[in-house]
Amino acid sequence: MSTPSPLAPIAFILQTIVSQIVAIGATLLAWEVTQNVTCSVISASLIAGVCATFLRLPKPWVLVNMALPFALAGSLAVSLPSWIFAIPFAALALLHAPALWTRVPYYPTSRAAYPLILAELPPETNFTFIDIGCGCGDLLLFLRQHRPLGTYYGVEIGVLPFIVSKVKALLYGRGSISIHFQDLKRTPLDEFDYVYAFLSPAAMTQVWQKANREMKPGSTFITNSFEVPAQAAYTIAVKDARRSSLFVHRMTERCVERTRTRIS
Repeated sequence: MSTPSPLAPIAFILQTIVSQIVAIGATLLAWEVTQNVTCSVISASLIAGVCATFLRLPKPWVLVNMALPFALAGSLAVSLPSWIFAIPFAALALLHAPALWTRVPYYPTSRAAYPLILAELPPETNFTFIDIGCGCGDLLLFLRQHRPLGTYYGVEIGVLPFIVSKVKALLYGRGSISIHFQDLKRTPLDEFDYVYAFLSPAAMTQVWQKANREMKPGSTFITNSFEVPAQAAYTIAVKDARRSSLFVHRMTERCVERTRTRIS
């Protein structure tokens, strides 16, 4: 299982810069050979894409790198202001900046995990579910569609994902999805039947301690990819690119004692 790095936002920016520098070199070379603007821009886009793929950037950022040469050429053609090129990097900052102090990078739950999480929820009774670090809210919308009796909450501190998830909840949540701009410390867990977290190794001990203090007996705590200092009731393999696992914990009054024993 691959582990997302807390340095992911910095790495993305540096890799994007490297890709664009290589693309600029390709543009100059293509211009020297062809003296054709269109050919030069296409060459730059393709080289940027190849470079970004080689650096293992996620597919959306490969497309961003391929689009930047066209954006530059278009802005020069219509005399767009230079600050417009700061927009993609501002979007990166709004998406990934919280990882610099939380050590939790933005990595959304894979689609392959959605039905597995759904299977843990009761189809015919009311329940409450919270996604800690809900990203753009796609998991909550999926669960709401298939388990309409649930009440769903999401918390997120990334500005851009919060805005996107908030808008989605307002448009499609039908009043049963609530998104909040807040971190884990200010999020009480005692009112939820199901708590889901896909964070990072750096945060798991803190999350588990909070879950032990606050979650009620009989509730369920699900973590994606990263284990807590306690034995899960069972583990579910996810057939995604990261070869993730879901760790399902049934919360009881003895959870705290088991956790203390394992830590010691």
